[in-house]
Amino acid sequence: MRWWILALLGLLIATIAGLVGGFIGQEIQKSQEASSTAPSCPDLTSNSSSATPPPGSPSNVIAALTLPDTGCSFPSSKVQRRIDNTSKYWKVKYTTVCNTGWTPAPKDVILGLYTISPSDCIEACAKFNQNTVAASNKDRCVGGGYIVPWTNQTLAAKEQNGQTFNCYLMKTNGSMRVNDRAEFGTEVVSLCLEGQCDEVGET
Repeated sequence: MRWWILALLGLLIATIAGLVGGFIGQEIQKSQEASSTAPSCPDLTSNSSSATPPPGSPSNVIAALTLPDTGCSFPSSKVQRRIDNTSKYWKVKYTTVCNTGWTPAPKDVILGLYTISPSDCIEACAKFNQNTVAASNKDRCVGGGYIVPWTNQTLAAKEQNGQTFNCYLMKTNGSMRVNDRAEFGTEVVSLCLEGQCDEVGET
């Protein structure tokens, strides 16, 4: 009687083990199938500098940068026209003189820097003056020359031998002149703090 019970118990254990093994086998097979259909992970050891834009984005989305609108309607208009403006953050009053630049003489340039917009450029000029107000022997900024296409730093570096400045703070308006890059399709504007360039351009 005892051997029969032991045989039945052994058969029951073998049946349970078979069922468990079958379930485990099915799960392993499902896992292998899922891994074979999953997208491959990028090679993190690659030296490639390229990046993939999000699905549905234009192929050049990473390098794309919208150029700021100066209000000058360039290139359809190439007149030295004056436009009154107020900066975005500090509400600095300034004038945009369309199709006008400064002769880049080192003696007239206070500082070259990179800014996203004309507003940022003129605010840098105002901030410079704010920081030097207590020093009577320091040059004061009257405005800035802004090269619009050089908001794209890659383009700026290519055209300026590696430099990426597009905003040049100036200490005098004596060297302002008509944009000499207009024929090449490059928009250049002058940004003048209020009252600094009233004799330049048309209203």
